[in-house]
Amino acid sequence: MSNKSRTIAIALFVTALAVLVGTLSSSWFTASRGDGGVGLAGIKACEDGMCRTIGWGDIPRSPGELALFGYVGLIGGVLIAVGCAITGGLLLSGKVRQFKAKPFNAVVGVGAGFQVAFMNRIWLGENMRGLSIGWSGFLSLIAILAAVIIVKSQVMPLVTAAPPAPAPAPGPQPYTVA
Repeated sequence: MSNKSRTIAIALFVTALAVLVGTLSSSWFTASRGDGGVGLAGIKACEDGMCRTIGWGDIPRSPGELALFGYVGLIGGVLIAVGCAITGGLLLSGKVRQFKAKPFNAVVGVGAGFQVAFMNRIWLGENMRGLSIGWSGFLSLIAILAAVIIVKSQVMPLVTAAPPAPAPAPGPQPYTVA
């Protein structure tokens, strides 16, 4: 394993961590008084120093698309982080040839798309009263963009340059008696 592979793997691990932190945080939007926030999983409400998270399914009259965009964006973000970590592990173990770009790209596209849809739905919707944009969405989306750039510009050239896997050894040949 080269130093370049190790460096790329570390960058992917850091990216995975940033995607996870951004995805799981409830600071996509914050309340004006700083007493709560909105995240992909629901709303974090704080009163008198006590905070609780309320999922989208538990909020009466919550727009259905918020739950859809939020939960699919949450699952997608976690899967993107897992994909980054797996790719980093493949680089560290010298098995970069086993990286599959199509599933990685599909998960990134779906996860990032739903995260952007969630952010836009709240940002441009009528529910923005009393909310200001937070840091979590930006962290998650910038980390996803970084992962895409790292995979496209650094991992894919290593995949194509890796030697092909050796052919399996032939099995035992049956005896023939003449």
